[in-house]
Amino acid sequence: MSARLTTPATLALLSLLASAAQADTFTEDFDAVVDPNGLDGAWFSARQAPGGVHEITVTSSGEWMVVSDPVVERSAGFPYLAAAYVDWYRYWGRQIDAVAVSPQGGVVVSAEDMLYVSHSGIPARSLLYSQLDLLRDNGVTIEDIAFDPDGFGWAIAAGADSVAFAVNEALIEALDDAADGERPVHGISMGSGGSFAVLAGDWFHLQDGSFGLHDTLGLWQRTRNTLDHVVLGPDGFELASTTGSYGFPSDPMSRIERVPGGGIWARMDRDSVAGVSIAVIADGEITARSYGYADAETFRHLTPGTPIEAASMSKAVAAMGMLALADESLISMNDDVMQDIVPALDPTSDFVEYLDFIDGSWLAPPSGVTIRRLLDHTAGLNFNSGSASDLMDGPDKSMYWLLRGYGCNPINQSCSTGPWTGMNLGVGPGDEYDYSGTGYLWAQAIMEGVTGQQMEDAMVDLVLAPLGMGDTTFDTAFVGANPEYFSYTHGSDGQPVKGAERSAYRWLGAGGMYSTPRDLARFLQTIDAGGTNPDGGFVVSSAAIEAMLTSSDEVREYEPAINEGWEYGLGIRRSPCNHVVETDRPGEIWHGGRHVEVLSGRTAAIDHEMRYRPGLDQGIVVMVNGGGFNSVKVGKKFRDAARVLRDDIITRFEAVYGWTDKPCLQVPPPAFTPTFPGGTTVPGGPITFP
Repeated sequence: MSARLTTPATLALLSLLASAAQADTFTEDFDAVVDPNGLDGAWFSARQAPGGVHEITVTSSGEWMVVSDPVVERSAGFPYLAAAYVDWYRYWGRQIDAVAVSPQGGVVVSAEDMLYVSHSGIPARSLLYSQLDLLRDNGVTIEDIAFDPDGFGWAIAAGADSVAFAVNEALIEALDDAADGERPVHGISMGSGGSFAVLAGDWFHLQDGSFGLHDTLGLWQRTRNTLDHVVLGPDGFELASTTGSYGFPSDPMSRIERVPGGGIWARMDRDSVAGVSIAVIADGEITARSYGYADAETFRHLTPGTPIEAASMSKAVAAMGMLALADESLISMNDDVMQDIVPALDPTSDFVEYLDFIDGSWLAPPSGVTIRRLLDHTAGLNFNSGSASDLMDGPDKSMYWLLRGYGCNPINQSCSTGPWTGMNLGVGPGDEYDYSGTGYLWAQAIMEGVTGQQMEDAMVDLVLAPLGMGDTTFDTAFVGANPEYFSYTHGSDGQPVKGAERSAYRWLGAGGMYSTPRDLARFLQTIDAGGTNPDGGFVVSSAAIEAMLTSSDEVREYEPAINEGWEYGLGIRRSPCNHVVETDRPGEIWHGGRHVEVLSGRTAAIDHEMRYRPGLDQGIVVMVNGGGFNSVKVGKKFRDAARVLRDDIITRFEAVYGWTDKPCLQVPPPAFTPTFPGGTTVPGGPITFP
């Protein structure tokens, strides 16, 4: 039996064969589906509408449309004819039941008693039109229409009277199963390679879908949710939706979306976390995805291209900027700041004036403060925080006043208020490792002094443009003036920190960068490639990368984490082993970022981490844009909501990719194969990842 046609008793049973060759399978990068104005945001907005989502369509070329009660959203390239008829039928007060676009460009729009089937690009057009017309004449609602992207078949979801033409046998059998179980079919989707999904209430049949999609649908089935929509798009794209939940389980990200204790959306809702962005690196490819809001007050969505305050992950990128200056012979890592750098600077510069101030008022700076020691935290400048409470609407802060700790709030920050700006007088340069944001403020002053540019401008030329970090900036003044392009930090109530409470962290190298996981993933790949960006362009020399990944004797002696197998290079943490795959390469490189503020009646804490294992070409970057400080109980302790979610996601990633606690001993995990056969309905029992 090559086709199944089920209609009311008055409809004739037709037997037809496909007569045309199969169309080429469409493949392309599907990043366009989750662009800043993309399907992800449109889908989430439609779910919040009073009537929910009526229809969603993704074409074989990656264009999309989402229809809800108040609005219709679509990508720029979605077929104009389909959009026009949707708008026309809605103008006449009809609810849109189904929109479909064939691989050949044909369009079908069904809306209650109105129907449009284009004259070209529709396989077996007369049959499809007559089937739709007969169903409607007999009072049957058209629930969904799907075209086979690989061929010339199509299917109509119409409850007990669903119809299929020129589709594979497995889809016919699935429709038979639904009919035998008296399950009215309300959704059909067909993907490339014979994959398909059939939905009927809380029952579903999925053929050749990803394990993540099986797991998601199985979970919703077990909780007796109606499975509203499944979309199988090009290049393995998948989308699933049920009441209150949705997911895109289609790529390497799909295997980490179900974090321990519930899905990412569920954890965000539970702990009042507004948004999280993630990038996964596997086999040289970066997959980025975002969840939630950049501004929860206005429901502006967080996207993979929305920059988030990076906190201390800024140090890694700033360190590469200093190494780029070394490549240009403007500085050397072993330069003594007082003896080699300062004499060459403009005597009227803020940094020189600051050093003159402390020399004349209290204590002369000692020799031995080198560029390397500023970057690996052994210069003796022992304060980690600076003026994080400089307000967006406050006066511009010169480097001179930043170095003196101007505007720092000692209630919220470990401030540098004395003339030495945090120098521990009992510890000399090179005597001890002590993690220090002040060291990176000095590095910022030196970069500005030797380049004659503000750091935010110098970093564009030195690192951001050569590396292709197009969604990254150190320009906090621009961020303050254009907040609509960036993510806000969110507080313990899940709402954004705005107005006078919003900080402009002008200690740029220490923690003022705004970036995305996708850009930071490129940064990690550039380190692994010896200073060449993922597109093959030069950023810094291999010698600079070698210096970045080398720990000093002071770090190895004093770094507390050395007992756990970690050392600090220049702006980046590393495992000390070098025998994973290549000699002189660490087993893992990483850095975290955290920023906590105590505000009026609430707390705000962001938390991020980037990790990469060069020997495996695998990594993850997670950025959480806010949550309460010590607001989630884990065991007997309370922890930041952002950190709990961050750690849950990374734990899931480690389990999926087989990462051990000891990167030097890492062995790639065996390929995972689902234990149940493709094409069967997922059983009602628990489904777990390996």
